[in-house]
Amino acid sequence: MPEPPPGEDDLGALARRFEDVERRVRALIARAPEGDRRKLLTEALNLLVALRREDFRGPVISAYLAFKRGGDAGAVADLAGSLAKKLDRAAQTASANAREAFTKVTQDNVEELANAGVVAHEDDRGTRWALASYAALQTATLGRAASSRGVRDSKPKTVTIEVSGCPYCQEFEGTYAIAEVPGWPPFHPSCTCVASAA
Repeated sequence: MPEPPPGEDDLGALARRFEDVERRVRALIARAPEGDRRKLLTEALNLLVALRREDFRGPVISAYLAFKRGGDAGAVADLAGSLAKKLDRAAQTASANAREAFTKVTQDNVEELANAGVVAHEDDRGTRWALASYAALQTATLGRAASSRGVRDSKPKTVTIEVSGCPYCQEFEGTYAIAEVPGWPPFHPSCTCVASAA
């Protein structure tokens, strides 16, 4: 699997913060049947509100600027805004689900409600995404798009596409003149393929 491009470290750290909050909210819900529900709920909501104060745009801009030195951060405003909107909405949704879980949790359903309490997104197919997995998907996908855009906008003569083990992505592997690049990572959600100046 290719190493993540420079500049995506901040996106990984952001995803890990979502993972940490999910873990902590699950633990608080698990304590609720025998604890002070109001106090535990307040703690959980404070964790989720703190997430919403994170800088969701900055890491996307950093991923772009790692390749396009002296570039215009506005070149990835669409990606940065998209990530900010998705992660903010995810934290809001998880807050509402946590609030509901705290009111209904018992010793008998604690595992089920700990899972339900951290749902951040439900997609069109009905798949329920927990806070950590949704943040990881979005930060990886939009971060990789920003990195690829940074490579493309730096206008190198040649570009190397390094692919992971995904059968779909294999057709893109290789080194190309910039005008002949057949596609730019990410090729699909959570794609780990990397574009770099050759």
